[in-house]
Amino acid sequence: DIIYAITVDSQGNLWVGNENGLDRFNPQSDSFKHYRHDANNPDSLSDGAVMAITEDRQGNLWVGTSKGLNQFNYKNEKFKRYQHDTNEPKSLSHDEVLAITEDRQGKLWVGTKYGGLNRFTPQTETFQNYQHDANVPHSLSRGGINAITEDRQGNIWVGTNAGGLNQYNPKTQQFTHYRHQTNDANSLSADYVLSIIEDSQDDLWIGSFGGGLNHFDPKAEQFTHYRHQESEANSLSDDDVICIIE
Repeated sequence: DIIYAITVDSQGNLWVGNENGLDRFNPQSDSFKHYRHDANNPDSLSDGAVMAITEDRQGNLWVGTSKGLNQFNYKNEKFKRYQHDTNEPKSLSHDEVLAITEDRQGKLWVGTKYGGLNRFTPQTETFQNYQHDANVPHSLSRGGINAITEDRQGNIWVGTNAGGLNQYNPKTQQFTHYRHQTNDANSLSADYVLSIIEDSQDDLWIGSFGGGLNHFDPKAEQFTHYRHQESEANSLSDDDVICIIE
């Protein structure tokens, strides 16, 4: 199986998202339980391919699939589905969910493959969508979202597909773009951003497709690149960086 996502919940269970569904590993019993899509069961996982998993502060598990967002209920082991509805403007913008994170206000940020960025408010169960708009300079740079994280200042960092790195400022409600510039060695190494984390020093680490690993200093607003070098045995092993952890 191809594994797309892994997370550990507050109970110590390991959740694994793969091309066939969702698996829960219980380290105490040393056993797996499998959750699959069942076309005859509306309370099952909405699709077989699980691309993203996160647990919120309330202990709810959120699962991103190729056919919508799912909330898992631990008590009855049922899934509640959130999917795009053409008749509902406050529904999920697109069903292929690639990234999920929770911010300090308890809202979920959901990244989709073709529908931009969504902010989900659990209390109202509504989505606010952020899209690329060529006529709005501070809109999202591209509609394909691969990674999302919140920094300690409350900014939302978004990794896009071919649109570089975006910083969303909740106060100004504007996006700042960081793109690869061929004439600037301190710019982002590649515009396909696959992963983002903030480390304990408040710096960002960005994994890219084809551009290796980037270290971003927010104060200097400069990127340092770590790439694979054929002649250097201690260099990065590959320039496609899918996941980062500190």
